[in-house]
Amino acid sequence: MLTALVTALLTISGFGAVAPPVQSERVMVAIEVDGKEQISFEPRAEPYTQGGPRVSFPVRDAQARTKDGLPISSFEFIGWSEGDGYRVFAFIAVPPTTGSGADRRIDFGSVHLARGESVSFDKMKEVGMKPWTIRVRRKD
Repeated sequence: MLTALVTALLTISGFGAVAPPVQSERVMVAIEVDGKEQISFEPRAEPYTQGGPRVSFPVRDAQARTKDGLPISSFEFIGWSEGDGYRVFAFIAVPPTTGSGADRRIDFGSVHLARGESVSFDKMKEVGMKPWTIRVRRKD
């Protein structure tokens, strides 16, 4: 029975059928500020929110503020494989609401990119900043 099923599947798909590409090549997610790569990280294979690779870069523009008027101290990025590309999430760091001393991390947005693709993260305009570029490149 199993042999018949495999034979039927091979007949339907053809012997020369090509499997979807496997993301075996290692890549880096790079963040460019003013055209220069400032930070990068290797995305994970699985989604995560804690305990995985993350990078942050300070915001040097004092005018960068949330809709509520809170100053933004940095952007943080995480990412992983998703479908035929990579999902990159951005967070903003703002002052704490309590006396904890640690900045609060607020979800800011995400993008999906294919290997070799780059995008201008235009959502940064919403907080008064010139957009940074997010790029997925081959790991050196």
